[in-house]
Amino acid sequence: MKHISRLLFAIVTAILFISFSTDAQAKSVRLKSVPKSLQGTWHQYFSDSGFGETMHITKHSWKWSTRGRYHHVTAYKYRGYSNDYYLQPSNMQGVEVLIDNAKTNGLHRPNIYFYVGVHSSNDMQTDQYYKHVNSNLKFPHAAKTLKESINKPVFSTTNYNMGIADSPQDYSNQNFSYNFSNMGVQMTLKKVFKYTGLDGTDTPWTMVQVDYNGKTYFTGADPEVGEEDITQYNTSVSGKNVWSSVNPNDTNSVLLKYSQTVKMTDTWQYFNPKTGDETDFKYSQSKHNWYITKQINNDD
Repeated sequence: MKHISRLLFAIVTAILFISFSTDAQAKSVRLKSVPKSLQGTWHQYFSDSGFGETMHITKHSWKWSTRGRYHHVTAYKYRGYSNDYYLQPSNMQGVEVLIDNAKTNGLHRPNIYFYVGVHSSNDMQTDQYYKHVNSNLKFPHAAKTLKESINKPVFSTTNYNMGIADSPQDYSNQNFSYNFSNMGVQMTLKKVFKYTGLDGTDTPWTMVQVDYNGKTYFTGADPEVGEEDITQYNTSVSGKNVWSSVNPNDTNSVLLKYSQTVKMTDTWQYFNPKTGDETDFKYSQSKHNWYITKQINNDD
């Protein structure tokens, strides 16, 4: 059965490469090697021609399935078109190949289209392959822990009232000097320490000393007490959403949570720390910036 399958694949493959005619050669220019834009590893978006899930093209060869073998290939450039080529494997007819940048699986990236047994001027492509691209965007990362952030910015992280007080005792008694209802209010971390008595027992809880508006205050930094009301990052990722108190186009102001990454396909939800208003952004791969998709007033 395996021998029959291999034989059928060989027969089908041989038949498929029929679109490169003498007329096409007359309208094209033979190249010294396969153009760099066509070289590399390509991944299947769809294929009606029996090609594999992954194919690889080098300067002078073409392997159209992972388990297949390399075939020497001659490349031709179609006159008058910037992205139209022919690839002609040894002892086979050529295949017309077009390349462009298209959106596949949510990302703009290089795509190649094969016209096996047909011509691009009259017919739809028979196969489409794309290249993987690095979809991660670069942003500055915050320190891993609060203790590594002494004398650095820290931020309120809650969407409900978070308090800072003149002393640990005042914080314990909920006698707050400021209540922050929005995430992203910036302070400067001065000290991380343990304090006993927040819950009326001898259990030590983590607290922090911060500078805000030129004065010293205290607040909780323990999950069981302050529910991590303060953190060293102003941006974090949850699923396909980014939560941030910074506009994504202000890259240098972003402090992304340690070890997290932002992808081109993520939705960036920016919450203004002064007003609480939400603005959603998506990333434009063509313009290399973020554009607004939705705005929500906090008063609505």
